[in-house]
Order: sequence, then C-alpha cells, then structure tokens
Amino acid sequence: MGESEKFKYEYWRYDKHFVLKPPLALKISLVVLCKDLILSLLLGATKFKLKGGDFADDAVSLVDPAFFISNLPAAALLFAVILRGPNSGPIVRHIWRNGKIFLHLSLWIYFLTFFLKNGANVFEYTLLHWGYLTAYTLILVYALRSNLLTDAFAEFPAKTT
Repeated sequence: MGESEKFKYEYWRYDKHFVLKPPLALKISLVVLCKDLILSLLLGATKFKLKGGDFADDAVSLVDPAFFISNLPAAALLFAVILRGPNSGPIVRHIWRNGKIFLHLSLWIYFLTFFLKNGANVFEYTLLHWGYLTAYTLILVYALRSNLLTDAFAEFPAKTT
C-alpha cells in the first residue's frame, strides 16, 4: 500500500500480510457453533481419566448428536481460520472466500434441527434451550450485520513464491 492509501480499519486488525485478521467474534462464534463436535472430542479424549462423575455426566448432557450435521460447515470454516495463510491450498481459500455461506449454512441447519427436534411450543423449552437459541440468534445477527466480517472474508494472504 502506498503512503496515500489508508486502511479501512484500525491497523491492529491487519496481519503481517496486510489482510484483515479473522475477527475474534468470528472465532468465538465458530467455537459455539462447533460445540457438539468439540465437546464430544474432549469427552472422548478424557473418558478414561474421568471414570464417570458429575462433571462427565453434565458435559455429556450438553452434547447432542442430532446437531453434528450443523457443526460440520462451522468446523470447516474453523479449520480455514486455523490454516489460513499465504501457502494455504485451494480448498482453504474456497472455504474462506465462501465463509459467510458456511456460517449461514451452519446456523440455519441448527435452527431447523432444533425446531424439528424440540417442536415449536416455546413454553416447553428449558433455560438451556433458550440459552442456545439466544446465542445462535446473536451469531446470526452478527453474521448478517458485520461489515468487518464481510471484508475479512473478501481478503486472503497472497501466495508466496
């Protein structure tokens, strides 16, 4: 960039390749969207150490295999965030370029699965159900309204030779 060109965002939002870093809100959103996969992997890894107990039982109750399918697009995007760099392959670049689609796909599959599994009678929802719906709705609003997120998905570090 020349001296006369200004950055659209604060300088700290850019990495050493002068492209926008993935926003922290995106990273947090992806962890939330992948909660069933992440918790099942963590519980599987610690199963032998925990040997049951209250913590293990509580954590298992948070994992619902019905939502694994909604976790997959978010997991792909999470891997793209982790692997994003100048030497990334075409698959990572494709996932990153279509990041908003992956984010929305994960959210809408979650909502569809949630309402098919729990029904539409909101008076029967537990506090945990309301917490999930609130979190996923906030992520949806963020995905729809964030200009920073749109701009970040439009940029990718150039290939190094």
